[in-house]
Order: sequence, then C-alpha cells, then structure tokens
Amino acid sequence: MGITQPGATRTVGQLLELGYVDMQPAPDDQRRRLVSLTDKGQDLVDHSKKVIWPRIAAAVADLCGDLDGPILEQLAAIEDGLAAVPLARRNAAEEER
Repeated sequence: MGITQPGATRTVGQLLELGYVDMQPAPDDQRRRLVSLTDKGQDLVDHSKKVIWPRIAAAVADLCGDLDGPILEQLAAIEDGLAAVPLARRNAAEEER
C-alpha cells in the first residue's frame, strides 16, 4: 500500500475516533487487530462511490481527455492544466457549463 506501519496505525486510530471503523482483537493472535467499517463508515464509502468519485473521475477526464503522445509531454500538459485550473475546481467549472 505504500504506507508505513506507524502511518497505518495512526490512520486507523483517526478513523476509529471519527466512528468510521471498529477494531477488535484477532481471536487467534492478541497482537493483531481486526478493523472493519461501522455503519457510519459504510455510509461514507457508499456516498463517496455515488457522489465523490464520479466528480473526481469527471475532473480527471476533463484534465486528461485530450492528451496524446509521449508520456513526459502528457505529464507536462497535466501539470500545466492543473496550474491553470486545479482538479478541485474542474468539476465546479464543468457544472457551470
């Protein structure tokens, strides 16, 4: 996943405090913890899939839709596009059209 064990532990702790996950000891090994979504956490995942991720996908498509050619040129075009209109503002701009 590309994160360290302390980073994962800290993130799970924050999600636990916010009520998005539940943590129980593993029945076979007390050193391990089983983490699962709470109803609140599942609601957040469902909302994200329905509302947030489609907006992100649309913003990325808007940013990358016309790209073609060598990857370094595409990356430069993405950087230029993000400098002109950040990803967070791209969906808002699309909705205003």
